[in-house]
Amino acid sequence: MIRILGSEVIVIKCASCPPVVGTEGTVVLESMRMLTIVSPNSGKRMIPKRGTALLLKNTNELVIADEMKGRLEERLAKGAEL
Repeated sequence: MIRILGSEVIVIKCASCPPVVGTEGTVVLESMRMLTIVSPNSGKRMIPKRGTALLLKNTNELVIADEMKGRLEERLAKGAEL
C-alpha cells in the first residue's frame, strides 16, 4: 500500500485543475476526494484525486490518485493495495 501522507510530491497531471500542475510540496491531508499539499512557495493547495498523477520526489514513483478511492482509514481497514 502506498502511503503518501508526509511525502514530498510533484503534481504532474491534474485534469480538472490544470493550473496546479507543477505544484511541489508535502502531502499533509487526504480525504475521500481531495489531497492537501503544503509548499513554501504556493502555500496550501487542495488537489482533487480524480484525474491527478503525482510523482514521489524521494523514490521517483508515479502515483495515480484515481486509484486511491475512498478514505485512507477505510482502505487501511480493508487492507486494500491503494
